[in-house]
Amino acid sequence: MTDTTQTPASAASSRVTIDDVRTVLEGIDPNSTNASKVRAMLGNRGSFETIQKHLGTLRAELAAAAAPPVAADAVPALPAETAQAMWVAAWAAAQVATLRRTELLASERDAALLKLETMSQDLAGFMATVDEQSAQIDQAAEALAGVQAARLADQEKAAADRAAAVADRAELAKELERARQELAKVQAEAAHAAQIADAGRELMRQELARLTDQVGELKAALYKRADAAPAVVTPSPAG
Repeated sequence: MTDTTQTPASAASSRVTIDDVRTVLEGIDPNSTNASKVRAMLGNRGSFETIQKHLGTLRAELAAAAAPPVAADAVPALPAETAQAMWVAAWAAAQVATLRRTELLASERDAALLKLETMSQDLAGFMATVDEQSAQIDQAAEALAGVQAARLADQEKAAADRAAAVADRAELAKELERARQELAKVQAEAAHAAQIADAGRELMRQELARLTDQVGELKAALYKRADAAPAVVTPSPAG
């Protein structure tokens, strides 16, 4: 089955003008044909309504050309009653059109006012939402500022603690160095004292050995003298 649906582009390209209809009907009485035949002659372009309208225009042109000319003085004057009736009808039609136009404008005005009221309410709601969100943003900003201030204070305290710890370590290092120097001094003095004590003990040992030798020599001399001395006879008393 062939799809005859026309897209907007194809419909625009198939638009038929009165000149197109006049061209295909050249030499043909427009009263002797119809829109369907003319459309077929146009290659099935254009809508029946448009072609029919162009046919009506061509037929009117043909009828006007065939009508005999009418002299201006041959046209009877317009009766006053007819003119009044036409004026009354035109005035009534104008009043009706004006009333309809007024009603339409009033309806459009009411719709515009209603739309404006709705938009005003929407705007008020939107502004309320904006105000609420602005307040929330301000609260969040204050909270963030507090957190940042607390964090900065913690960082400053931590930095101060680190500086104090470094100073303490430096002081402890100095104290440790002084203690090491004092210990080395004490150890040196103790070693010197030990050397002096060892020297004293050695002198005492040597002196003791010398005195022991002297005592031995004196004993030997005494024993030698005792052996060399003559025996002494003690007379016994007369009895």
